[in-house]
Amino acid sequence: MTDAPGATQSFKVGQVVHGQVSAKMPFGVFVALPGGEFGLVLVTQAHEQPSTPLPEVGTFLRCVIVGITVTEHGTRHALSCLPADFAEAEKRA
Repeated sequence: MTDAPGATQSFKVGQVVHGQVSAKMPFGVFVALPGGEFGLVLVTQAHEQPSTPLPEVGTFLRCVIVGITVTEHGTRHALSCLPADFAEAEKRA
């Protein structure tokens, strides 16, 4: 996923954000972001060790935006908590 043309949010791919887990699903967690927007951290992007449990609802996370997609249903933010993605974000800064 990449920056999507026509996106109206203030977020950018590579930006580090802080948010609170608002829902936990088998495939990942939804994170409430500033400005009332939401992002999704997939299981594969939550921890380096797949056996580590997902964060619980209410947990605050530091994530990096790895993708933004605009659809007719709204803007979707793909998030990651992996160290490699933070390193990539630092390179972009």
